[in-house]
Amino acid sequence: MANDIAVLVRRMNTVPELLIGHSAGAAIALALDQALSPRGHVLINAALSEFEGVAGWVFPAVAKGLSMTPFAADLLAKSLSREEKLRSLLASTGSGVTDDILRRYKTLASSRDHVDGTLKMMAAWDLKPLLKKLSSIHTPTLLIAANRDGTVPISVSKKAKQSLQSAEIILHEGGHLLHEEDPKLIANDISGFLAFLNAQS
Repeated sequence: MANDIAVLVRRMNTVPELLIGHSAGAAIALALDQALSPRGHVLINAALSEFEGVAGWVFPAVAKGLSMTPFAADLLAKSLSREEKLRSLLASTGSGVTDDILRRYKTLASSRDHVDGTLKMMAAWDLKPLLKKLSSIHTPTLLIAANRDGTVPISVSKKAKQSLQSAEIILHEGGHLLHEEDPKLIANDISGFLAFLNAQS
Protein backbone atom coordinates (compact mmCIF):
# COMPACT_ATOMS: atom_id res chain seq x y z
CA MET A 1 0.00 0.00 0.00
CA ALA A 2 2.85 2.40 0.82
CA ASN A 3 4.50 1.68 -2.52
CA ASP A 4 1.24 2.31 -4.40
CA ILE A 5 0.71 5.62 -2.59
CA ALA A 6 4.29 6.70 -3.31
CA VAL A 7 3.78 6.00 -7.03
CA LEU A 8 0.47 7.90 -7.03
CA VAL A 9 2.01 10.95 -5.32
CA ARG A 10 4.89 11.02 -7.81
CA ARG A 11 2.51 10.77 -10.75
CA MET A 12 0.53 13.68 -9.30
CA ASN A 13 3.82 15.62 -9.28
CA THR A 14 3.28 16.82 -5.73
CA VAL A 15 5.25 16.79 -2.50
CA PRO A 16 3.19 16.50 0.72
CA GLU A 17 4.31 18.60 3.68
CA LEU A 18 2.69 16.28 6.19
CA LEU A 19 1.69 12.63 6.11
CA ILE A 20 -1.39 12.13 8.27
CA GLY A 21 -2.53 8.63 9.13
CA HIS A 22 -5.17 7.13 11.41
CA SER A 23 -4.87 3.66 12.97
CA ALA A 24 -3.34 1.35 10.33
CA GLY A 25 -2.89 4.44 8.15
CA ALA A 26 -0.31 5.66 10.67
CA ALA A 27 1.88 2.65 9.87
CA ILE A 28 1.49 3.35 6.16
CA ALA A 29 2.48 7.00 6.74
CA LEU A 30 5.69 5.95 8.51
CA ALA A 31 6.41 3.38 5.79
CA LEU A 32 6.31 6.29 3.33
CA ASP A 33 8.84 8.35 5.27
CA GLN A 34 11.86 7.60 3.11
CA ALA A 35 9.98 7.55 -0.20
CA LEU A 36 8.22 10.91 0.23
CA SER A 37 10.44 12.74 2.77
CA PRO A 38 7.65 14.78 4.40
CA ARG A 39 8.39 17.59 6.84
CA GLY A 40 6.39 15.76 9.48
CA HIS A 41 4.00 12.97 10.37
CA VAL A 42 0.71 13.22 12.26
CA LEU A 43 -0.39 9.83 13.59
CA ILE A 44 -3.87 9.53 15.11
CA ASN A 45 -4.47 6.53 17.39
CA ALA A 46 -1.61 4.82 15.60
CA ALA A 47 -1.81 1.04 15.20
CA LEU A 48 1.91 0.46 15.69
CA SER A 49 1.96 -2.83 17.53
CA GLU A 50 1.64 -6.46 16.57
CA PHE A 51 -1.04 -8.70 18.04
CA GLU A 52 0.51 -10.43 21.03
CA GLY A 53 0.68 -14.08 21.98
CA VAL A 54 -1.76 -16.51 20.36
CA ALA A 55 -3.60 -13.63 18.69
CA GLY A 56 -0.43 -12.88 16.74
CA TRP A 57 -0.93 -15.96 14.58
CA VAL A 58 -4.66 -16.65 15.05
CA PHE A 59 -6.02 -13.26 13.87
CA PRO A 60 -3.99 -13.03 10.61
CA ALA A 61 -4.70 -16.71 9.90
CA VAL A 62 -8.45 -16.20 10.35
CA ALA A 63 -8.37 -13.09 8.14
CA LYS A 64 -6.41 -14.97 5.49
CA GLY A 65 -8.83 -17.88 5.63
CA LEU A 66 -11.83 -15.58 5.29
CA SER A 67 -10.22 -13.61 2.46
CA MET A 68 -9.78 -16.84 0.50
CA THR A 69 -13.26 -18.20 1.27
CA PRO A 70 -15.87 -17.64 -1.44
CA PHE A 71 -18.77 -15.44 -0.31
CA ALA A 72 -17.11 -14.61 3.05
CA ALA A 73 -16.96 -10.91 2.17
CA ASP A 74 -20.58 -10.99 1.01
CA LEU A 75 -21.74 -12.59 4.27
CA LEU A 76 -19.72 -10.18 6.42
CA ALA A 77 -20.98 -7.16 4.47
CA LYS A 78 -24.55 -8.38 4.91
CA SER A 79 -24.01 -8.92 8.65
CA LEU A 80 -22.31 -5.55 9.20
CA SER A 81 -24.98 -3.69 7.25
CA ARG A 82 -27.40 -4.43 10.08
CA GLU A 83 -27.69 -1.24 12.11
CA GLU A 84 -27.64 -2.88 15.57
CA LYS A 85 -24.56 -4.98 14.74
CA LEU A 86 -22.70 -2.02 13.25
CA ARG A 87 -23.62 0.32 16.10
CA SER A 88 -22.30 -2.21 18.61
CA LEU A 89 -19.06 -2.65 16.66
CA LEU A 90 -18.48 1.11 16.43
CA ALA A 91 -19.31 1.60 20.12
CA SER A 92 -16.57 -0.92 20.98
CA THR A 93 -14.01 1.57 19.60
CA GLY A 94 -14.78 3.89 22.52
CA SER A 95 -16.15 6.59 20.24
CA GLY A 96 -19.59 8.16 20.42
CA VAL A 97 -21.72 6.82 17.58
CA THR A 98 -23.72 9.62 15.99
CA ASP A 99 -26.27 9.02 13.25
CA ASP A 100 -23.85 10.65 10.79
CA ILE A 101 -20.97 8.33 11.73
CA LEU A 102 -23.29 5.32 11.64
CA ARG A 103 -24.54 6.27 8.17
CA ARG A 104 -21.01 6.61 6.77
CA TYR A 105 -19.84 3.29 8.17
CA LYS A 106 -23.00 1.55 7.01
CA THR A 107 -22.10 2.61 3.46
CA LEU A 108 -18.59 1.15 3.87
CA ALA A 109 -19.69 -2.02 5.67
CA SER A 110 -22.35 -2.72 3.06
CA SER A 111 -19.75 -2.72 0.30
CA ARG A 112 -18.61 -6.25 -0.52
CA ASP A 113 -15.46 -4.87 -2.19
CA HIS A 114 -14.58 -2.75 0.85
CA VAL A 115 -15.00 -5.69 3.25
CA ASP A 116 -12.98 -7.94 0.92
CA GLY A 117 -10.18 -5.35 0.73
CA THR A 118 -10.14 -5.03 4.53
CA LEU A 119 -9.84 -8.80 4.97
CA LYS A 120 -6.99 -8.97 2.47
CA MET A 121 -5.20 -6.10 4.21
CA MET A 122 -5.53 -7.82 7.60
CA ALA A 123 -4.36 -11.14 6.17
CA ALA A 124 -1.17 -9.59 4.81
CA TRP A 125 -0.53 -7.15 7.68
CA ASP A 126 2.99 -7.51 9.07
CA LEU A 127 4.46 -4.65 11.11
CA LYS A 128 7.68 -6.35 12.17
CA PRO A 129 9.90 -4.76 9.46
CA LEU A 130 8.49 -1.27 10.14
CA LEU A 131 8.75 -1.56 13.93
CA LYS A 132 12.43 -2.47 13.59
CA LYS A 133 12.99 0.76 11.64
CA LEU A 134 11.16 3.17 13.98
CA SER A 135 14.36 4.25 15.73
CA SER A 136 15.85 5.28 12.38
CA ILE A 137 12.99 7.69 11.56
CA HIS A 138 14.11 11.24 12.38
CA THR A 139 11.17 13.10 10.81
CA PRO A 140 9.26 15.17 13.41
CA THR A 141 6.16 13.25 14.42
CA LEU A 142 3.03 14.21 16.34
CA LEU A 143 1.23 11.31 17.97
CA ILE A 144 -2.41 11.96 18.90
CA ALA A 145 -4.02 9.39 21.19
CA ALA A 146 -7.46 9.08 22.78
CA ASN A 147 -7.95 7.91 26.35
CA ARG A 148 -11.07 5.81 25.61
CA ASP A 149 -9.71 4.11 22.50
CA GLY A 150 -11.07 0.56 22.61
CA THR A 151 -9.14 -0.49 19.50
CA VAL A 152 -5.59 0.79 20.01
CA PRO A 153 -4.68 1.60 23.63
CA ILE A 154 -2.76 4.79 24.49
CA SER A 155 0.20 2.64 25.55
CA VAL A 156 0.90 1.89 21.87
CA SER A 157 1.41 5.58 21.05
CA LYS A 158 3.50 6.07 24.19
CA LYS A 159 5.75 3.19 23.20
CA ALA A 160 6.08 4.52 19.66
CA LYS A 161 7.09 7.92 21.03
CA GLN A 162 9.99 6.28 22.85
CA SER A 163 11.13 4.52 19.68
CA LEU A 164 10.90 7.44 17.25
CA GLN A 165 13.76 9.93 17.20
CA SER A 166 11.67 13.12 17.19
CA ALA A 167 8.15 12.62 18.49
CA GLU A 168 5.65 14.38 20.73
CA ILE A 169 2.33 13.07 21.97
CA ILE A 170 -1.01 14.75 22.67
CA LEU A 171 -3.67 12.93 24.68
CA HIS A 172 -7.35 13.71 24.22
CA GLU A 173 -10.69 12.60 25.62
CA GLY A 174 -12.32 10.33 23.06
CA GLY A 175 -12.26 7.02 21.25
CA HIS A 176 -10.59 5.41 18.26
CA LEU A 177 -12.59 7.55 15.82
CA LEU A 178 -11.53 10.77 17.54
CA HIS A 179 -10.91 12.60 14.25
CA GLU A 180 -14.51 11.89 13.25
CA GLU A 181 -15.96 12.69 16.67
CA ASP A 182 -14.20 16.06 16.83
CA PRO A 183 -12.59 17.00 13.50
CA LYS A 184 -11.99 20.62 14.59
CA LEU A 185 -9.93 19.45 17.56
CA ILE A 186 -7.68 17.34 15.33
CA ALA A 187 -7.49 20.08 12.69
CA ASN A 188 -6.23 22.46 15.40
CA ASP A 189 -3.61 19.92 16.49
CA ILE A 190 -2.42 19.57 12.89
CA SER A 191 -2.34 23.34 12.35
CA GLY A 192 -0.38 23.81 15.57
CA PHE A 193 2.12 21.13 14.56
CA LEU A 194 2.61 22.70 11.12
CA ALA A 195 3.13 26.11 12.76
CA PHE A 196 5.78 24.51 14.99
CA LEU A 197 7.57 23.06 11.95
CA ASN A 198 7.46 26.42 10.19
CA ALA A 199 8.98 28.11 13.24
CA GLN A 200 11.82 25.58 13.25
CA SER A 201 12.74 26.16 9.61
